[in-house]
Amino acid sequence: MWKSKIHQIWLTIVLANLAMLLFAVQSWCRLKLPPSMADVRDSAERAPLVFRGHVLIVTPIKTNTEPGTRVESIAKIQVDRWYRGKGSEEALLRFVYSGEIFANGHDCIDFRPETYWMVFAVEKNGQMEMIDDCEGALTISPLLGRDLGTGDWLAQMEADFLAGLNDHDSTARLSSIQRLGGLKLPSSRDALHGVIENGNDGESKWAVYAALRTGDFSVLPRVRQLLAVGDRELPESAMALQLQSVTDPVAVPDLITILQSAAGDLTRDCVLTALGRN
Repeated sequence: MWKSKIHQIWLTIVLANLAMLLFAVQSWCRLKLPPSMADVRDSAERAPLVFRGHVLIVTPIKTNTEPGTRVESIAKIQVDRWYRGKGSEEALLRFVYSGEIFANGHDCIDFRPETYWMVFAVEKNGQMEMIDDCEGALTISPLLGRDLGTGDWLAQMEADFLAGLNDHDSTARLSSIQRLGGLKLPSSRDALHGVIENGNDGESKWAVYAALRTGDFSVLPRVRQLLAVGDRELPESAMALQLQSVTDPVAVPDLITILQSAAGDLTRDCVLTALGRN
Protein backbone atom coordinates (compact mmCIF):
# COMPACT_ATOMS: atom_id res chain seq x y z
CA MET A 1 0.00 0.00 0.00
CA TRP A 2 2.79 2.39 0.89
CA LYS A 3 4.31 1.87 -2.54
CA SER A 4 0.99 2.81 -4.10
CA LYS A 5 0.83 6.00 -2.01
CA ILE A 6 4.38 6.94 -2.97
CA HIS A 7 3.49 6.35 -6.61
CA GLN A 8 0.45 8.62 -6.27
CA ILE A 9 2.52 11.33 -4.58
CA TRP A 10 5.14 11.24 -7.32
CA LEU A 11 2.45 11.24 -9.99
CA THR A 12 0.88 14.32 -8.39
CA ILE A 13 4.25 16.09 -8.30
CA VAL A 14 4.97 15.23 -11.93
CA LEU A 15 1.55 16.40 -13.09
CA ALA A 16 1.86 19.63 -11.11
CA ASN A 17 5.29 20.33 -12.59
CA LEU A 18 4.00 19.52 -16.07
CA ALA A 19 1.12 21.97 -15.61
CA MET A 20 3.54 24.65 -14.47
CA LEU A 21 5.76 23.93 -17.47
CA LEU A 22 2.86 24.18 -19.90
CA PHE A 23 1.80 27.47 -18.33
CA ALA A 24 5.36 28.77 -18.65
CA VAL A 25 5.57 27.67 -22.29
CA GLN A 26 2.30 29.45 -23.07
CA SER A 27 3.68 32.61 -21.49
CA TRP A 28 7.03 32.27 -23.29
CA CYS A 29 5.19 31.99 -26.61
CA ARG A 30 4.07 35.60 -26.21
CA LEU A 31 7.44 36.98 -25.15
CA LYS A 32 8.36 39.62 -27.69
CA LEU A 33 11.65 41.13 -28.72
CA PRO A 34 11.98 44.83 -27.89
CA PRO A 35 11.18 47.23 -30.76
CA SER A 36 14.90 48.04 -31.01
CA MET A 37 15.45 44.49 -32.30
CA ALA A 38 12.37 44.31 -34.54
CA ASP A 39 12.59 42.53 -37.87
CA VAL A 40 11.16 45.24 -40.10
CA ARG A 41 11.46 43.26 -43.30
CA ASP A 42 9.68 40.20 -41.89
CA SER A 43 6.82 42.28 -40.50
CA ALA A 44 6.40 44.12 -43.80
CA GLU A 45 6.39 40.88 -45.77
CA ARG A 46 3.67 39.45 -43.53
CA ALA A 47 1.42 42.52 -43.68
CA PRO A 48 -0.75 43.26 -46.73
CA LEU A 49 -0.96 46.92 -45.67
CA VAL A 50 2.16 48.84 -44.65
CA PHE A 51 2.28 52.60 -44.21
CA ARG A 52 3.84 55.36 -42.14
CA GLY A 53 2.43 58.56 -40.71
CA HIS A 54 1.54 60.50 -37.58
CA VAL A 55 -1.40 60.15 -35.24
CA LEU A 56 -3.95 62.97 -35.48
CA ILE A 57 -6.41 61.88 -32.81
CA VAL A 58 -7.25 58.82 -30.70
CA THR A 59 -10.90 58.12 -29.93
CA PRO A 60 -11.87 55.48 -27.33
CA ILE A 61 -14.63 53.20 -28.55
CA LYS A 62 -15.84 52.56 -25.01
CA THR A 63 -15.24 54.90 -22.09
CA ASN A 64 -13.94 53.03 -19.06
CA THR A 65 -11.81 54.61 -16.38
CA GLU A 66 -11.26 51.56 -14.18
CA PRO A 67 -7.53 50.91 -13.46
CA GLY A 68 -6.00 48.18 -15.58
CA THR A 69 -8.83 48.15 -18.10
CA ARG A 70 -7.98 47.30 -21.70
CA VAL A 71 -9.04 50.33 -23.70
CA GLU A 72 -10.21 49.79 -27.28
CA SER A 73 -9.71 52.86 -29.47
CA ILE A 74 -9.51 54.15 -33.03
CA ALA A 75 -6.39 56.05 -34.08
CA LYS A 76 -6.79 58.48 -36.97
CA ILE A 77 -3.45 58.58 -38.77
CA GLN A 78 -2.28 61.04 -41.40
CA VAL A 79 -0.47 58.81 -43.87
CA ASP A 80 2.87 60.08 -45.18
CA ARG A 81 3.74 57.04 -47.28
CA TRP A 82 2.14 53.77 -48.38
CA TYR A 83 4.69 50.98 -48.82
CA ARG A 84 2.41 48.01 -49.42
CA GLY A 85 -1.23 48.11 -50.40
CA LYS A 86 -3.13 51.26 -51.24
CA GLY A 87 -5.26 53.55 -49.14
CA SER A 88 -6.31 57.12 -48.52
CA GLU A 89 -4.34 59.96 -47.00
CA GLU A 90 -5.93 59.19 -43.64
CA ALA A 91 -6.20 55.76 -42.05
CA LEU A 92 -8.44 54.62 -39.19
CA LEU A 93 -6.69 51.97 -37.12
CA ARG A 94 -8.41 49.97 -34.41
CA PHE A 95 -6.20 49.00 -31.46
CA VAL A 96 -6.35 47.97 -27.83
CA TYR A 97 -3.95 49.23 -25.17
CA SER A 98 -3.53 48.35 -21.52
CA GLY A 99 -1.94 50.95 -19.27
CA GLU A 100 -0.68 48.28 -16.88
CA ILE A 101 2.16 45.79 -17.35
CA PHE A 102 1.36 44.01 -20.59
CA ALA A 103 -0.03 40.59 -19.66
CA ASN A 104 1.25 37.70 -21.74
CA GLY A 105 2.73 40.04 -24.31
CA HIS A 106 -0.52 41.64 -25.48
CA ASP A 107 -1.81 45.19 -26.05
CA CYS A 108 1.64 46.81 -25.99
CA ILE A 109 1.28 49.73 -28.38
CA ASP A 110 -0.08 53.08 -27.26
CA PHE A 111 -0.82 55.43 -30.15
CA ARG A 112 -0.83 59.05 -29.01
CA PRO A 113 -1.49 62.23 -30.99
CA GLU A 114 1.50 63.71 -32.84
CA THR A 115 3.58 60.51 -32.57
CA TYR A 116 5.03 58.95 -35.73
CA TRP A 117 4.69 55.28 -36.60
CA MET A 118 5.26 52.65 -39.22
CA VAL A 119 2.22 50.35 -39.19
CA PHE A 120 1.94 46.74 -40.39
CA ALA A 121 -1.77 46.19 -40.82
CA VAL A 122 -4.52 43.97 -42.15
CA GLU A 123 -8.20 44.58 -42.79
CA LYS A 124 -10.64 42.50 -40.72
CA ASN A 125 -14.41 42.79 -40.84
CA GLY A 126 -14.16 46.13 -42.59
CA GLN A 127 -11.74 47.60 -40.03
CA MET A 128 -7.98 48.07 -40.19
CA GLU A 129 -5.93 46.64 -37.35
CA MET A 130 -2.33 45.65 -36.72
CA ILE A 131 -1.08 42.18 -37.65
CA ASP A 132 0.19 41.83 -34.07
CA ASP A 133 -0.83 43.83 -31.00
CA CYS A 134 2.78 44.14 -29.83
CA GLU A 135 4.80 44.02 -33.06
CA GLY A 136 2.37 45.62 -35.47
CA ALA A 137 3.79 49.15 -35.31
CA LEU A 138 7.16 50.82 -34.74
CA THR A 139 8.08 54.36 -33.77
CA ILE A 140 9.96 56.27 -36.48
CA SER A 141 11.49 59.63 -37.30
CA PRO A 142 9.11 62.07 -39.03
CA LEU A 143 11.73 62.78 -41.71
CA LEU A 144 11.14 61.34 -45.17
CA GLY A 145 13.56 60.56 -47.95
CA ARG A 146 12.78 61.39 -51.55
CA ASP A 147 10.03 59.45 -53.29
CA LEU A 148 11.84 56.86 -55.42
CA GLY A 149 8.73 56.16 -57.47
CA THR A 150 9.89 52.63 -58.28
CA GLY A 151 7.49 50.45 -56.33
CA ASP A 152 10.45 48.88 -54.51
CA TRP A 153 9.14 49.18 -50.96
CA LEU A 154 12.35 47.90 -49.35
CA ALA A 155 14.42 50.57 -51.09
CA GLN A 156 11.84 53.25 -50.22
CA MET A 157 11.85 52.24 -46.55
CA GLU A 158 15.63 52.39 -46.54
CA ALA A 159 15.61 55.88 -48.09
CA ASP A 160 13.17 57.09 -45.42
CA PHE A 161 15.13 55.54 -42.55
CA LEU A 162 18.36 57.01 -43.92
CA ALA A 163 16.71 60.44 -43.87
CA GLY A 164 15.90 59.85 -40.21
CA LEU A 165 19.60 59.65 -39.38
CA ASN A 166 19.65 63.44 -39.75
CA ASP A 167 16.81 64.04 -37.31
CA HIS A 168 17.62 66.65 -34.64
CA ASP A 169 15.94 64.45 -32.03
CA SER A 170 18.31 61.82 -30.62
CA THR A 171 15.53 59.32 -29.95
CA ALA A 172 14.35 59.56 -33.55
CA ARG A 173 17.91 59.11 -34.83
CA LEU A 174 18.31 56.03 -32.69
CA SER A 175 15.08 54.50 -33.96
CA SER A 176 16.24 55.15 -37.55
CA ILE A 177 19.47 53.23 -36.88
CA GLN A 178 17.51 50.35 -35.38
CA ARG A 179 15.02 50.25 -38.26
CA LEU A 180 17.85 50.11 -40.79
CA GLY A 181 19.15 47.08 -38.91
CA GLY A 182 15.69 45.54 -39.13
CA LEU A 183 15.69 45.92 -42.92
CA LYS A 184 18.96 43.95 -43.15
CA LEU A 185 20.03 45.56 -46.44
CA PRO A 186 23.74 45.54 -47.37
CA SER A 187 23.20 48.91 -49.06
CA SER A 188 22.77 50.50 -45.62
CA ARG A 189 26.29 49.65 -44.47
CA ASP A 190 28.07 52.82 -45.58
CA ALA A 191 25.62 55.02 -43.69
CA LEU A 192 25.82 52.79 -40.61
CA HIS A 193 29.62 52.95 -40.64
CA GLY A 194 29.31 56.70 -40.69
CA VAL A 195 27.23 56.51 -37.51
CA ILE A 196 29.70 54.06 -35.93
CA GLU A 197 32.52 56.52 -36.44
CA ASN A 198 30.73 59.82 -35.84
CA GLY A 199 27.67 59.12 -33.69
CA ASN A 200 27.49 59.35 -29.93
CA ASP A 201 28.26 56.28 -27.82
CA GLY A 202 24.74 54.87 -27.87
CA GLU A 203 24.22 55.50 -31.57
CA SER A 204 27.59 53.96 -32.41
CA LYS A 205 26.80 50.76 -30.49
CA TRP A 206 23.39 50.38 -32.10
CA ALA A 207 24.90 51.03 -35.52
CA VAL A 208 27.37 48.18 -34.90
CA TYR A 209 24.42 45.90 -34.15
CA ALA A 210 22.51 47.16 -37.19
CA ALA A 211 25.51 46.59 -39.46
CA LEU A 212 25.91 43.08 -38.08
CA ARG A 213 22.28 42.38 -38.99
CA THR A 214 23.04 43.31 -42.61
CA GLY A 215 25.71 40.58 -42.67
CA ASP A 216 28.61 43.04 -42.33
CA PHE A 217 31.38 40.96 -40.72
CA SER A 218 33.82 43.87 -40.80
CA VAL A 219 32.26 45.07 -37.52
CA LEU A 220 33.12 41.83 -35.67
CA PRO A 221 36.32 43.30 -34.13
CA ARG A 222 34.18 46.13 -32.70
CA VAL A 223 31.66 43.54 -31.50
CA ARG A 224 34.49 41.71 -29.72
CA GLN A 225 35.52 44.89 -27.89
CA LEU A 226 31.98 45.56 -26.71
CA LEU A 227 31.21 41.98 -25.65
CA ALA A 228 34.50 41.67 -23.80
CA VAL A 229 32.97 44.07 -21.26
CA GLY A 230 29.65 42.23 -20.89
CA ASP A 231 26.42 41.23 -22.57
CA ARG A 232 23.70 41.87 -19.99
CA GLU A 233 22.38 45.13 -21.42
CA LEU A 234 21.15 46.28 -24.81
CA PRO A 235 22.53 46.59 -27.41
CA GLU A 236 25.32 44.20 -26.32
CA SER A 237 22.88 41.37 -25.58
CA ALA A 238 21.31 41.91 -29.02
CA MET A 239 24.76 41.65 -30.63
CA ALA A 240 25.42 38.40 -28.78
CA LEU A 241 22.15 36.91 -29.99
CA GLN A 242 22.83 38.06 -33.54
CA LEU A 243 26.08 36.10 -33.56
CA GLN A 244 24.03 32.90 -33.76
CA SER A 245 23.07 33.90 -37.31
CA VAL A 246 26.68 34.26 -38.49
CA THR A 247 27.33 31.14 -40.58
CA ASP A 248 29.87 32.36 -43.16
CA PRO A 249 33.19 30.48 -42.69
CA VAL A 250 35.00 33.76 -43.35
CA ALA A 251 33.85 34.93 -39.91
CA VAL A 252 35.26 31.93 -38.01
CA PRO A 253 38.55 33.57 -36.89
CA ASP A 254 36.66 36.59 -35.51
CA LEU A 255 34.12 34.33 -33.80
CA ILE A 256 36.90 32.40 -32.08
CA THR A 257 38.47 35.65 -30.90
CA ILE A 258 35.10 36.80 -29.54
CA LEU A 259 34.70 33.46 -27.76
CA GLN A 260 38.09 33.76 -26.12
CA SER A 261 37.47 37.27 -24.78
CA ALA A 262 33.74 37.06 -24.02
CA ALA A 263 32.71 38.19 -20.55
CA GLY A 264 29.22 36.66 -20.57
CA ASP A 265 27.71 33.21 -20.93
CA LEU A 266 25.21 34.50 -23.49
CA THR A 267 27.98 35.50 -25.88
CA ARG A 268 29.84 32.23 -25.42
CA ASP A 269 26.71 30.14 -26.00
CA CYS A 270 25.76 32.10 -29.13
CA VAL A 271 29.29 31.93 -30.60
CA LEU A 272 29.47 28.18 -29.95
CA THR A 273 26.13 27.80 -31.75
CA ALA A 274 27.48 29.73 -34.74
CA LEU A 275 30.72 27.74 -34.79
CA GLY A 276 28.74 24.50 -34.63
CA ARG A 277 26.81 25.53 -37.72
CA ASN A 278 30.03 26.43 -39.50
